[in-house]
Amino acid sequence: MSHQVTTQCYDATKYSKDFIEADILEAVRAQMWEEGGGGLPYPIHWYTEICKDYDDAERFIKDHDHEYAQIAVRFHNTEEAPRTKRIQYLEKKQSVLNQVYQELDGKPYYRPDTVKAKFITCKACGSKLSVAHLKRNTCPLCGHDLRPESVQKRIVQLKEGYAALNEKIRAERLRESKNAPLYWYVKTEIHV
Repeated sequence: MSHQVTTQCYDATKYSKDFIEADILEAVRAQMWEEGGGGLPYPIHWYTEICKDYDDAERFIKDHDHEYAQIAVRFHNTEEAPRTKRIQYLEKKQSVLNQVYQELDGKPYYRPDTVKAKFITCKACGSKLSVAHLKRNTCPLCGHDLRPESVQKRIVQLKEGYAALNEKIRAERLRESKNAPLYWYVKTEIHV
């Protein structure tokens, strides 16, 4: 016996409430076939509110949730909204930032082809480490980051820049949400 929470999204322009409920009941009965079928412990509560986007719908569900609640709310699927030139520009900028981040954070900073020294010293524990054998950016003995502070700061700046661009893209998509299709976010909870 276990407690199972499931969330699903359905295009509100293509699927009716009856279809969605039948689809969910079919899936629940398939999971509970050993116990003789079954269904949802309570009917789905279909809220009339329309959330701005998926994240907003997720927050709405969490705010209105209680044990074994079957909840559905509509939201604008901003992922399917028309991509404006501004969104395309921000996504391209974000892609470039991500590429720079991957180059800085992905490869070991100290490699035989980037430094002349055969050994480097860990600033935290004082260990002498062979550059030829370093496979990551942390000290294998104490776990301290071996990269210079300037590189570490640059990585933090790239992460912050990426997050800021994410917020700008989300804001642009929210502005365009009126052109986005409506979806149902359905949360069901059963005892299997």
